[in-house]
Amino acid sequence: MRLAGRYVCFETTRGRIEGTILDVKPDHVLLQLHGNQACVRIAEIVWTMPL
Repeated sequence: MRLAGRYVCFETTRGRIEGTILDVKPDHVLLQLHGNQACVRIAEIVWTMPL
């Protein structure tokens, strides 16, 4: 939750995703990716790094 609104890098079990965190829910994170939005399940996130 403290990273909401920041540009971050997520390493997931399927690869790396970079974007701005729009919202955080109990089971997923909503990211803004170059004009598109994506939901990333929290269970799939391996690590997070603010950029």
